Amino acid sequence: LASAYMRERNEKINIPGDELRQYYEANKDKYTEAKVKVLYIPFRDANAPVHDSEGNEIPTESEARAEIEKVQAALAQGGDFVKLLKKHSRHKPSLEKDGDGTLRKAQALPEEAMAVFEMKPGQVSQPVRWTRGSTGYYLFRLEQIETKTFEEARPDVWNTLKDARHEAWLKEVRDQVQMRILNSTYFSPATAAEGA
Repeated sequence: LASAYMRERNEKINIPGDELRQYYEANKDKYTEAKVKVLYIPFRDANAPVHDSEGNEIPTESEARAEIEKVQAALAQGGDFVKLLKKHSRHKPSLEKDGDGTLRKAQALPEEAMAVFEMKPGQVSQPVRWTRGSTGYYLFRLEQIETKTFEEARPDVWNTLKDARHEAWLKEVRDQVQMRILNSTYFSPATAAEGA
């Protein structure tokens, strides 16, 4: 019954178009992404295994840094980024797509990765040292930056605001609920054991 009431309440949420537009304009970063080519060279920390799950040796940080600098030098001499990433990168998801990846501006990215959003298409980032999740060095070549139009983002904006309103309503309901314990011995260990 409670679930049906919540669903009905959620379906009745109305958000005016101007409020949707204001949210979109104030949060365009959430709808901005960089299409990039990704080259990734992992490194292990002192406590990590020497080999990955496929038996490949994981380089130390200094070895990974040397390899990424070697790639940078090859790029500076006109090397092809895609050919270099196919030779050096260990980022399997993007390797399957010739290095294609996406960075979202609203993600919590290292400062060096955020520099991608200031680059011009075709430019390559400085090495980005990443220590969350996949620890290693990344190079990103910017392909293009896209920001969804308001109309493209409208369903996401609407869902975000609807969810926020629903959560605010739930909090208000929870705050109004007052709980009283009429029989505190009911929750004592002895009572629980007797009931078992």
